[in-house]
Amino acid sequence: MPLPRLYGGFAYGAYQWLCMVAILGFARRWLTADPAARRYLTDAIFPYYIVHQTAIIMIAHALHGQRSRGLARSEHRDCGHGRGVRVDL
Repeated sequence: MPLPRLYGGFAYGAYQWLCMVAILGFARRWLTADPAARRYLTDAIFPYYIVHQTAIIMIAHALHGQRSRGLARSEHRDCGHGRGVRVDL
């Protein structure tokens, strides 16, 4: 009895992957144009992403620094990055 269930699960998983491959194949075949709107939005979104990603990283480092000051040195382990980066245990 478990063998048909195993085959059914395999067939269902293969069906899902094949559907995704078919969708990507149709997209590659029919969506080959490079519209002006996509070029404009690409030029607009990358500076926004870079500025906000940098701000998020700076805030995360600041918050981590405040949190790690209160911990004892024995509660940290060096990551081996060579820049003094530590990981809380």
